[in-house]
Amino acid sequence: MNVGEEIKDKRQNLSNGQLIDSEQKKIIAKATAKASTVAALPVPLLDVVGVVYIQIDMVKKLANSYNIEIEKDGKLLISSLLTAMISKLISEAAGSLAVSTKVEKIFGESLIKATISGFLTTVVGDVYNEHFRAGGSVDSIGIDDYIDYFKIQAQSDKFSVANLSSGLVDKALDSVGI
Repeated sequence: MNVGEEIKDKRQNLSNGQLIDSEQKKIIAKATAKASTVAALPVPLLDVVGVVYIQIDMVKKLANSYNIEIEKDGKLLISSLLTAMISKLISEAAGSLAVSTKVEKIFGESLIKATISGFLTTVVGDVYNEHFRAGGSVDSIGIDDYIDYFKIQAQSDKFSVANLSSGLVDKALDSVGI
């Protein structure tokens, strides 16, 4: 069995019921909150740069919590840039859809951007956390890790329409102090 197969096998075993440790959960939650806040800023490119920085910092903290040393962070930078750009594209598409359906009057463009950036930051944190817990490193993570993550989440109830819409409503209410 090669290293990739060993990590995938460990990840499968971990995803079958083990909860994220409290320390890692806090790291991901703080980064998600920061990314959501930065993404809501109406300053072009500052949101992308801010989210990239926050995600890189989050992954470094997660790695450190597992005593994993990051020797080169080039791959980490590229993956964070890709995630931030995907988030920006999804946000723009969602914003356009919201305008055409008048949803932006209820939630606002900033809230839509904040929600999407927060969601993707959580995904990045969860994927890296599971990967590190299974013995992986920054250099050994790949698109398969994200695909496996979404397969596992699709089998659970985490990404159901009810849960996603509930999360959006909760964030909207939190942002207005309700």
